[in-house]
Amino acid sequence: MEMHTVSDELERVSKAAEDMNLQVMQALQRLRNSTRHQEMLEALKTMTVILGNVLNHPYEKKFSQVRLANRGFHSRCGRHPAALEILKLAGFRSERDATSNEDVLRLSRSDPGLLWLIRSCVEGATHSNIQDFTESVASKVSVPS
Repeated sequence: MEMHTVSDELERVSKAAEDMNLQVMQALQRLRNSTRHQEMLEALKTMTVILGNVLNHPYEKKFSQVRLANRGFHSRCGRHPAALEILKLAGFRSERDATSNEDVLRLSRSDPGLLWLIRSCVEGATHSNIQDFTESVASKVSVPS
């Protein structure tokens, strides 16, 4: 029987968080490379809302699934494979809803730490991209003296 110390467990959890962070950052980079700036911001904001709703309302079923056919979701987020990948990393799974017979993304496991980590990455990407965009526009616009 193998004994694990608290230090071993902390190291394991830290490694898992680093690995997940890397996967999310790679997916965010794919999103950035495959979309126009405004499309990317809309996808990031949509994912932030979805992840925030799940975190803030963990026991409300309506926040634990997204209909893939929802026009708003599809146009802002669902049409981007990298955005769907990020939601899947957060614990959402593609499946057919037995009641409505529609394709949905359903949260298959509620892990608040994982949801928080991924939402933080997405929010960070949103803020850094808004700043990058603002700086880019500012560098192209001359302000009269």
